[in-house]
Amino acid sequence: MKVSQGRGDPKLTRLVAEKADETLNWLHDYVGVKYAVGMKLVWPMLQRAHLTIGEKKPGGTQLMLYLLAKAKELNVPIVYNAKAVELLDNPQNGKVIGVKVKSKEGFEEYFGKYGVVMATGGFSANKMMLTMMAGVPAANMPVRGSHSVTGESILLTGPYFPKVVNVDQYHCGPIHGPTGANPLNIVNTGIAVSKETKRYTDEGKTYVQMSRDTAALTRDNWGYMIVDEDTHNLPMLKNDWFSYSSHKAPVYKADTIEGLAKEAGLNPVELKKVVDEYNAALKAGKLGELTPPNTHKNPRPILKAPFYAVPFQGGMTATFGGPLINTNGQVLDTEGRPVPGLFAVGNAAGGLFYDNYVGGAQLTSASVIGRQIADYVKTLAK
Repeated sequence: MKVSQGRGDPKLTRLVAEKADETLNWLHDYVGVKYAVGMKLVWPMLQRAHLTIGEKKPGGTQLMLYLLAKAKELNVPIVYNAKAVELLDNPQNGKVIGVKVKSKEGFEEYFGKYGVVMATGGFSANKMMLTMMAGVPAANMPVRGSHSVTGESILLTGPYFPKVVNVDQYHCGPIHGPTGANPLNIVNTGIAVSKETKRYTDEGKTYVQMSRDTAALTRDNWGYMIVDEDTHNLPMLKNDWFSYSSHKAPVYKADTIEGLAKEAGLNPVELKKVVDEYNAALKAGKLGELTPPNTHKNPRPILKAPFYAVPFQGGMTATFGGPLINTNGQVLDTEGRPVPGLFAVGNAAGGLFYDNYVGGAQLTSASVIGRQIADYVKTLAK
């Protein structure tokens, strides 16, 4: 609730908090998901995330393989290359009973005995919806998450007038858009400058807010993180440097600040001025008096050669808004009543997240609420 600034639905939040343990155990014991636990993560991720491990990386890919293997074991039919284009309902009572999909063969219809669960994610890969809901800076972010999350959760449920909430809210993070390299921890370790070689944000902010500022306050959504050799060698940054090298993303390097600026296409005079001002303010304990201020709790000097410039952008990870659901996963209409036969789960639903999220909470909440839907449907089947 603190991370959602008190705006998360209290009942949904409590449900996830109280059911997280048993859900993680169910995923481990029944589905076969394996975790690494206790990993130290940056704020607001905290240190309680269970990271999926296995042969594939990243963890999301491995998680899907675990789930697909279990579905295959249970003989759950899965239809691929089938785009949902319309929800179907009973004309007599309005209950949602199926979905119309477009496949290579044309249109097909599928029906569910107890309704339909929307599990399509948010709209983070839909530029039109991002522009309308979250604004131009968000729409200009390269996609950091899934490229197939295009807003069906809102568009297809529209005819049933769902109570849509928090559609202006999203999670973002740093990324090198052209290659997909991820400087998650690097962006909080030095000075962030724009193409005009000006500091534009408080480097003490979370990587989420720094990514928002990069998208909103820089030309073409490009920033450069300037660090020195001592910072470069921090163990916590090892994965970030590997991400840039493995993705063949550029990292500029030079023995002088002026030389670094030339390598990165920045203004040498301005970059030397910015670095000198930063180092002087750090030494004098006056980083908070810079414009913009630097409020980093453990700021690091930029003194030891060689020096590095890491280009990055603010990248779109996931949207938080969608049809509001209750603790059974039922979609609620604008009057607060459940839409018969219509459920939503994960980022296809709204109400749980606002502004940011605790690490692991998106996948955990999707799992918790998915099981809640299953338990509710079991009561209908009796």
